Amino acid sequence: MNSLKILIIILLSTASLGFDWGIFSIQKKTSPPIQIQSVWTVDTVTEKILRPYLQNNSPPLITEELVVQGNAVNGIKAYKKDKGQLIWSFKISSGVASPVVLHEGNLYFGGADGFFYSLQLNTGRLSWKFWTGSENAGAPLIHKGRVYWTANNQKMYALTLKGKLLWIYSGASLPNGFFVRGRPRPVLYGKWIYTGFYQGSLVALNKDTGRLKWERSLSPFHPIREGMEISGNCLFVPVFDFYLFCLNPLNGKIRWKSKGGSSPYLNGKSAIYHSSPTVLYALRKFDGTKLWEKDIKSFILSPTVFGKKYLIYGYPSYGKLVFISVKDGKTLSEYQFGKGLAAPISLDQKNNSIYFLSVGGYLHKLFVL
Repeated sequence: MNSLKILIIILLSTASLGFDWGIFSIQKKTSPPIQIQSVWTVDTVTEKILRPYLQNNSPPLITEELVVQGNAVNGIKAYKKDKGQLIWSFKISSGVASPVVLHEGNLYFGGADGFFYSLQLNTGRLSWKFWTGSENAGAPLIHKGRVYWTANNQKMYALTLKGKLLWIYSGASLPNGFFVRGRPRPVLYGKWIYTGFYQGSLVALNKDTGRLKWERSLSPFHPIREGMEISGNCLFVPVFDFYLFCLNPLNGKIRWKSKGGSSPYLNGKSAIYHSSPTVLYALRKFDGTKLWEKDIKSFILSPTVFGKKYLIYGYPSYGKLVFISVKDGKTLSEYQFGKGLAAPISLDQKNNSIYFLSVGGYLHKLFVL
Protein backbone atom coordinates (compact mmCIF):
# COMPACT_ATOMS: atom_id res chain seq x y z
CA MET A 1 0.00 0.00 0.00
CA ASN A 2 1.52 3.34 -1.02
CA SER A 3 1.80 6.36 1.25
CA LEU A 4 -1.07 8.26 -0.45
CA LYS A 5 -3.57 5.46 0.30
CA ILE A 6 -2.38 5.27 3.91
CA LEU A 7 -2.95 9.06 4.32
CA ILE A 8 -6.48 8.82 2.88
CA ILE A 9 -7.37 5.99 5.26
CA ILE A 10 -6.10 8.00 8.26
CA LEU A 11 -8.09 11.07 7.23
CA LEU A 12 -11.30 9.12 6.77
CA SER A 13 -10.83 7.35 10.09
CA THR A 14 -10.29 10.54 12.09
CA ALA A 15 -13.29 12.20 10.42
CA SER A 16 -15.53 9.28 11.38
CA LEU A 17 -14.36 9.55 15.01
CA GLY A 18 -15.38 13.23 15.19
CA PHE A 19 -11.79 14.52 15.37
CA ASP A 20 -11.62 18.24 16.18
CA TRP A 21 -9.93 19.87 13.19
CA GLY A 22 -10.26 23.28 14.83
CA ILE A 23 -6.90 22.80 16.49
CA PHE A 24 -5.29 23.10 13.05
CA SER A 25 -7.36 26.09 11.89
CA ILE A 26 -5.48 29.29 10.98
CA GLN A 27 -6.18 31.97 13.54
CA LYS A 28 -6.29 35.64 12.55
CA LYS A 29 -3.63 37.69 14.21
CA THR A 30 -5.25 40.27 16.44
CA SER A 31 -3.71 43.63 17.22
CA PRO A 32 -2.21 43.82 20.69
CA PRO A 33 -4.28 45.88 23.13
CA ILE A 34 -3.39 49.56 23.53
CA GLN A 35 -1.61 50.07 26.84
CA ILE A 36 -1.73 53.56 28.34
CA GLN A 37 0.53 54.58 31.21
CA SER A 38 0.45 57.83 33.17
CA VAL A 39 3.99 59.27 33.30
CA TRP A 40 3.34 62.41 35.35
CA THR A 41 0.68 64.98 36.27
CA VAL A 42 1.48 68.52 37.42
CA ASP A 43 -0.74 71.27 38.80
CA THR A 44 -0.27 74.35 36.59
CA VAL A 45 -2.34 76.59 38.89
CA THR A 46 -0.83 78.15 41.99
CA GLU A 47 -3.91 80.21 42.86
CA LYS A 48 -6.43 77.81 44.39
CA ILE A 49 -9.43 80.15 44.26
CA LEU A 50 -10.08 79.99 40.52
CA ARG A 51 -9.51 76.98 38.29
CA PRO A 52 -9.43 77.06 34.47
CA TYR A 53 -12.13 75.37 32.46
CA LEU A 54 -12.50 75.69 28.68
CA GLN A 55 -11.76 79.36 28.10
CA ASN A 56 -8.31 80.87 27.52
CA ASN A 57 -6.28 77.68 27.79
CA SER A 58 -3.89 76.62 25.02
CA PRO A 59 -3.08 73.09 23.84
CA PRO A 60 0.34 71.96 25.15
CA LEU A 61 3.23 72.83 22.84
CA ILE A 62 5.78 70.00 22.68
CA THR A 63 9.46 70.77 21.96
CA GLU A 64 12.59 68.62 22.18
CA GLU A 65 12.97 69.21 25.92
CA LEU A 66 9.99 71.26 27.12
CA VAL A 67 6.21 71.26 27.35
CA VAL A 68 4.77 74.79 27.14
CA GLN A 69 1.28 75.26 28.59
CA GLY A 70 -0.95 78.32 28.79
CA ASN A 71 -3.98 78.58 31.06
CA ALA A 72 -6.55 81.12 32.15
CA VAL A 73 -5.05 81.77 35.59
CA ASN A 74 -1.24 81.81 35.46
CA GLY A 75 -0.60 82.78 31.85
CA ILE A 76 2.05 80.51 30.37
CA LYS A 77 4.58 78.05 31.85
CA ALA A 78 7.26 75.67 30.59
CA TYR A 79 7.97 72.22 32.07
CA LYS A 80 10.61 69.56 31.47
CA LYS A 81 9.24 66.77 29.27
CA ASP A 82 10.76 63.90 31.21
CA LYS A 83 9.77 64.74 34.82
CA GLY A 84 7.36 67.67 34.57
CA GLN A 85 9.52 70.12 36.56
CA LEU A 86 8.66 73.82 36.20
CA ILE A 87 11.35 75.72 34.22
CA TRP A 88 9.84 79.19 33.84
CA SER A 89 6.56 81.10 34.16
CA PHE A 90 5.22 84.27 32.49
CA LYS A 91 2.12 85.93 33.92
CA ILE A 92 -0.65 87.05 31.54
CA SER A 93 -3.89 88.41 32.96
CA SER A 94 -6.98 86.57 31.69
CA GLY A 95 -4.85 83.80 30.19
CA VAL A 96 -3.58 82.58 26.83
CA ALA A 97 -6.24 82.86 24.14
CA SER A 98 -4.58 81.08 21.21
CA PRO A 99 -2.43 78.01 20.59
CA VAL A 100 1.31 78.65 21.03
CA VAL A 101 3.61 78.39 17.99
CA LEU A 102 7.39 77.84 18.14
CA HIS A 103 9.71 79.31 15.51
CA GLU A 104 13.51 79.54 15.71
CA GLY A 105 13.65 79.57 19.50
CA ASN A 106 10.76 81.99 20.06
CA LEU A 107 7.14 81.44 21.07
CA TYR A 108 4.28 83.33 19.40
CA PHE A 109 0.72 83.42 20.75
CA GLY A 110 -2.28 85.61 21.44
CA GLY A 111 -3.27 86.73 24.92
CA ALA A 112 -6.76 87.34 26.25
CA ASP A 113 -5.53 90.69 27.64
CA GLY A 114 -5.43 92.51 24.28
CA PHE A 115 -1.78 91.75 23.45
CA PHE A 116 -0.08 89.38 21.04
CA TYR A 117 3.18 88.01 22.52
CA SER A 118 6.60 86.73 21.54
CA LEU A 119 8.67 85.03 24.29
CA GLN A 120 12.02 83.28 24.30
CA LEU A 121 11.51 79.52 24.54
CA ASN A 122 14.34 78.65 26.92
CA THR A 123 13.89 81.50 29.39
CA GLY A 124 10.32 82.76 29.03
CA ARG A 125 11.62 86.32 28.66
CA LEU A 126 9.50 88.77 26.69
CA SER A 127 10.83 89.56 23.22
CA TRP A 128 7.96 91.90 22.30
CA LYS A 129 4.21 92.35 22.56
CA PHE A 130 1.73 94.00 20.19
CA TRP A 131 -1.48 95.72 21.29
CA THR A 132 -4.75 94.94 19.46
CA GLY A 133 -7.20 95.80 22.23
CA SER A 134 -9.01 92.52 21.63
CA GLU A 135 -8.75 88.90 22.68
CA ASN A 136 -6.26 87.38 20.22
CA ALA A 137 -7.76 83.91 19.95
CA GLY A 138 -6.75 83.02 16.40
CA ALA A 139 -3.90 80.50 16.12
CA PRO A 140 -0.81 82.19 14.62
CA LEU A 141 0.63 81.23 11.25
CA ILE A 142 4.33 81.88 10.63
CA HIS A 143 5.67 82.05 7.08
CA LYS A 144 8.88 83.54 5.64
CA GLY A 145 9.65 85.95 8.45
CA ARG A 146 6.06 86.98 9.15
CA VAL A 147 3.40 86.09 11.68
CA TYR A 148 -0.31 86.21 10.79
CA TRP A 149 -3.33 85.83 13.07
CA THR A 150 -6.99 86.84 13.33
CA ALA A 151 -8.24 88.55 16.49
CA ASN A 152 -11.73 88.62 17.93
CA ASN A 153 -12.17 92.24 16.81
CA GLN A 154 -12.78 91.06 13.23
CA LYS A 155 -9.27 92.02 12.13
CA MET A 156 -6.38 90.05 10.65
CA TYR A 157 -2.84 91.18 11.44
CA ALA A 158 0.48 90.65 9.65
CA LEU A 159 3.67 91.46 11.58
CA THR A 160 7.37 90.82 11.16
CA LEU A 161 8.90 88.35 13.61
CA LYS A 162 10.30 91.40 15.44
CA GLY A 163 6.81 92.75 16.09
CA LYS A 164 6.63 95.44 13.36
CA LEU A 165 3.19 95.90 11.82
CA LEU A 166 2.98 95.21 8.06
CA TRP A 167 -0.75 95.40 7.43
CA ILE A 168 -4.23 94.98 8.95
CA TYR A 169 -7.34 93.71 7.20
CA SER A 170 -10.69 94.60 8.81
CA GLY A 171 -13.73 92.40 8.34
CA ALA A 172 -17.33 93.46 8.87
CA SER A 173 -18.03 95.00 12.28
CA LEU A 174 -19.82 92.93 14.89
CA PRO A 175 -23.25 94.04 16.18
CA ASN A 176 -23.11 95.98 19.45
CA GLY A 177 -22.63 93.65 22.39
CA PHE A 178 -21.94 90.63 20.18
CA PHE A 179 -18.83 88.59 20.84
CA VAL A 180 -17.44 85.55 19.04
CA ARG A 181 -14.88 83.43 20.90
CA GLY A 182 -12.23 81.70 18.83
CA ARG A 183 -10.89 82.47 15.36
CA PRO A 184 -9.59 80.18 12.62
CA ARG A 185 -5.87 79.85 11.97
CA PRO A 186 -5.03 81.51 8.61
CA VAL A 187 -3.95 79.17 5.80
CA LEU A 188 -1.70 79.82 2.80
CA TYR A 189 -1.98 78.83 -0.85
CA GLY A 190 0.67 80.35 -3.10
CA LYS A 191 0.65 84.11 -2.59
CA TRP A 192 -2.80 84.08 -1.00
CA ILE A 193 -3.74 83.83 2.66
CA TYR A 194 -7.23 82.89 3.89
CA THR A 195 -9.14 83.65 7.07
CA GLY A 196 -12.73 83.69 8.24
CA PHE A 197 -14.95 86.08 10.15
CA TYR A 198 -18.37 86.42 11.74
CA GLN A 199 -21.38 86.01 9.38
CA GLY A 200 -19.67 83.14 7.57
CA SER A 201 -17.40 85.47 5.63
CA LEU A 202 -14.30 83.84 4.14
CA VAL A 203 -11.67 86.07 2.51
CA ALA A 204 -8.61 85.50 0.32
CA LEU A 205 -5.95 88.19 0.77
CA ASN A 206 -2.58 88.95 -0.78
CA LYS A 207 -0.18 87.75 1.93
CA ASP A 208 2.26 90.60 1.23
CA THR A 209 -0.17 93.53 1.15
CA GLY A 210 -3.42 92.36 2.76
CA ARG A 211 -5.42 93.38 -0.33
CA LEU A 212 -8.63 91.47 -0.94
CA LYS A 213 -8.69 88.96 -3.83
CA TRP A 214 -12.18 87.55 -3.19
CA GLU A 215 -14.76 87.17 -0.43
CA ARG A 216 -17.31 84.39 -0.03
CA SER A 217 -20.29 84.34 2.34
CA LEU A 218 -20.78 80.70 3.32
CA SER A 219 -23.43 80.94 6.02
CA PRO A 220 -25.06 84.21 7.16
CA PHE A 221 -24.97 84.77 10.94
CA HIS A 222 -22.66 81.78 11.57
CA PRO A 223 -18.91 82.40 12.11
CA ILE A 224 -16.15 80.44 10.46
CA ARG A 225 -14.80 77.91 12.97
CA GLU A 226 -11.27 76.93 13.95
CA GLY A 227 -9.84 74.15 11.80
CA MET A 228 -9.45 75.60 8.29
CA GLU A 229 -7.00 73.56 6.21
CA ILE A 230 -5.80 73.27 2.63
CA SER A 231 -5.09 69.82 1.23
CA GLY A 232 -4.52 69.21 -2.46
CA ASN A 233 -6.83 71.51 -4.37
CA CYS A 234 -9.39 71.82 -1.56
CA LEU A 235 -9.75 74.56 1.04
CA PHE A 236 -11.64 72.95 3.95
CA VAL A 237 -13.74 75.45 5.90
CA PRO A 238 -15.91 74.51 8.92
CA VAL A 239 -18.79 76.83 9.89
CA PHE A 240 -20.72 77.09 13.16
CA ASP A 241 -23.93 75.87 11.53
CA PHE A 242 -22.18 72.45 11.32
CA TYR A 243 -21.51 72.55 7.60
CA LEU A 244 -18.07 71.62 6.30
CA PHE A 245 -17.14 73.15 2.93
CA CYS A 246 -14.57 72.13 0.34
CA LEU A 247 -13.77 75.20 -1.79
CA ASN A 248 -11.59 75.93 -4.77
CA PRO A 249 -8.84 78.09 -3.19
CA LEU A 250 -8.36 80.12 -6.38
CA ASN A 251 -11.88 81.50 -6.63
CA GLY A 252 -13.82 80.34 -3.55
CA LYS A 253 -16.29 78.23 -5.53
CA ILE A 254 -17.83 75.35 -3.58
CA ARG A 255 -16.65 71.87 -4.67
CA TRP A 256 -18.77 70.06 -2.06
CA LYS A 257 -20.24 70.57 1.40
CA SER A 258 -21.30 68.19 4.15
CA LYS A 259 -23.89 68.75 6.88
CA GLY A 260 -23.21 67.61 10.39
CA GLY A 261 -19.62 68.50 11.22
CA SER A 262 -17.59 71.09 13.01
CA SER A 263 -13.80 71.44 12.83
CA PRO A 264 -12.06 69.18 10.30
CA TYR A 265 -9.05 67.01 11.08
CA LEU A 266 -7.05 65.86 8.09
CA ASN A 267 -5.36 62.47 7.82
CA GLY A 268 -3.03 61.39 5.05
CA LYS A 269 -4.24 61.45 1.47
CA SER A 270 -7.74 60.08 1.74
CA ALA A 271 -9.77 60.92 4.85
CA ILE A 272 -10.96 63.94 6.80
CA TYR A 273 -12.71 63.74 10.18
CA HIS A 274 -15.25 66.13 11.67
CA SER A 275 -17.88 66.00 14.39
CA SER A 276 -21.31 67.25 15.30
CA PRO A 277 -22.35 67.46 18.97
CA THR A 278 -23.15 63.73 18.98
CA VAL A 279 -21.57 62.08 15.90
CA LEU A 280 -18.01 61.72 14.59
CA TYR A 281 -17.68 61.38 10.80
CA ALA A 282 -14.96 60.14 8.48
CA LEU A 283 -15.29 61.57 4.96
CA ARG A 284 -13.47 60.91 1.72
CA LYS A 285 -11.48 64.05 0.99
CA PHE A 286 -12.03 64.58 -2.70
CA ASP A 287 -15.84 64.36 -2.74
CA GLY A 288 -17.09 64.31 0.89
CA THR A 289 -18.49 60.76 0.70
CA LYS A 290 -19.09 59.37 4.18
CA LEU A 291 -16.78 56.45 5.01
CA TRP A 292 -18.15 55.78 8.49
CA GLU A 293 -19.79 57.51 11.43
CA LYS A 294 -19.62 56.93 15.17
CA ASP A 295 -21.99 57.85 17.98
CA ILE A 296 -19.96 59.92 20.44
CA LYS A 297 -22.96 60.99 22.60
CA SER A 298 -21.51 64.39 23.56
CA PHE A 299 -19.33 67.23 22.27
CA ILE A 300 -15.67 66.22 21.89
CA LEU A 301 -12.28 67.90 21.55
CA SER A 302 -9.23 66.96 19.51
CA PRO A 303 -10.04 64.13 17.11
CA THR A 304 -6.33 63.62 16.37
CA VAL A 305 -4.59 60.90 14.35
CA PHE A 306 -2.00 58.95 16.37
CA GLY A 307 0.40 57.02 14.14
CA LYS A 308 -1.48 55.75 11.10
CA LYS A 309 -4.06 53.47 12.70
CA TYR A 310 -5.57 55.33 15.64
CA LEU A 311 -7.74 58.38 16.20
CA ILE A 312 -7.86 59.90 19.69
CA TYR A 313 -10.45 62.27 21.10
CA GLY A 314 -11.58 63.47 24.52
CA TYR A 315 -14.54 65.11 26.22
CA PRO A 316 -14.67 68.50 27.97
CA SER A 317 -17.64 67.33 30.04
CA TYR A 318 -16.02 64.24 31.60
CA GLY A 319 -12.56 62.77 31.88
CA LYS A 320 -12.12 60.17 29.19
CA LEU A 321 -9.80 59.77 26.20
CA VAL A 322 -11.03 57.37 23.52
CA PHE A 323 -8.82 55.50 21.03
CA ILE A 324 -10.59 54.33 17.86
CA SER A 325 -9.61 52.78 14.53
CA VAL A 326 -9.18 55.20 11.62
CA LYS A 327 -10.37 52.42 9.32
CA ASP A 328 -13.86 51.87 10.72
CA GLY A 329 -14.28 53.98 13.87
CA LYS A 330 -14.43 51.02 16.26
CA THR A 331 -13.40 51.75 19.85
CA LEU A 332 -10.06 50.15 20.74
CA SER A 333 -9.31 51.53 24.20
CA GLU A 334 -10.30 54.20 26.72
CA TYR A 335 -8.39 56.11 29.40
CA GLN A 336 -10.16 57.65 32.41
CA PHE A 337 -8.93 60.79 34.17
CA GLY A 338 -10.15 63.78 36.19
CA LYS A 339 -13.09 65.94 35.12
CA GLY A 340 -12.57 66.56 31.39
CA LEU A 341 -10.38 68.32 28.84
CA ALA A 342 -9.71 72.03 29.30
CA ALA A 343 -7.98 72.35 25.90
CA PRO A 344 -7.22 70.17 22.85
CA ILE A 345 -4.67 67.38 23.35
CA SER A 346 -1.18 67.37 21.80
CA LEU A 347 0.82 64.39 20.54
CA ASP A 348 4.52 63.58 20.61
CA GLN A 349 4.38 60.96 17.86
CA LYS A 350 8.12 60.30 17.95
CA ASN A 351 8.02 59.25 21.61
CA ASN A 352 4.48 57.73 21.69
CA SER A 353 3.37 60.34 24.22
CA ILE A 354 0.18 62.35 24.76
CA TYR A 355 -0.04 65.65 26.64
CA PHE A 356 -3.22 67.41 27.73
CA LEU A 357 -4.62 69.95 30.18
CA SER A 358 -7.57 68.72 32.22
CA VAL A 359 -10.28 70.78 33.91
CA GLY A 360 -8.82 72.31 37.04
CA GLY A 361 -5.47 73.08 35.41
CA TYR A 362 -3.70 69.71 35.63
CA LEU A 363 -1.18 68.97 32.88
CA HIS A 364 -0.86 65.25 32.05
CA LYS A 365 1.70 63.16 30.19
CA LEU A 366 0.73 59.67 29.00
CA PHE A 367 2.83 56.98 27.35
CA VAL A 368 1.12 54.74 24.78
CA LEU A 369 2.13 51.22 23.73
